[in-house]
Amino acid sequence: MSFQSDNIRQNDLLHKLVLDRNTTDELGKVEVVWMDPGAHRVLGFIAKSGLLGKTRFAFNLGQLQKLGTESVVVNSPPVETDVRQVGFLETLIGHELWSESGDKLGKITDCIFNRRTGSISNYLFRSDGWRGFANGLYRLPVPQIISFGKKRVLVSEAATRKLT
Repeated sequence: MSFQSDNIRQNDLLHKLVLDRNTTDELGKVEVVWMDPGAHRVLGFIAKSGLLGKTRFAFNLGQLQKLGTESVVVNSPPVETDVRQVGFLETLIGHELWSESGDKLGKITDCIFNRRTGSISNYLFRSDGWRGFANGLYRLPVPQIISFGKKRVLVSEAATRKLT
């Protein structure tokens, strides 16, 4: 399957085999999607390789050529990175989502982004059944975010009435 849409989910990349288009070498499996949370952009991804997964390779988003059901095909060599640097990558995935009135809405579990520009259009969050929300997965448009920190994302009370 090649790209049918320019919009893909972060989870569509995770754990996929990374193949070099020119050599067909296996370069590892996608471990982490690399983001700039302040700009709400995906910049690339990190693949771990080797028997114990000790080697990490960084790929920028422009290197992503095709996304298949089982693999990601890249069009140029990666840059080697180390485990400590991977640990410093920032993301909003895994952050708790709160309304500015102090209600916990759920937890961000994924994002939808444009594979060409990296621009994130929506975060996806799982609700545990808050104020009329059924348990399930909901879209959070980026403009609804007021602020974020190391563990939490804050949205306006008005935004909670527009979530789908």
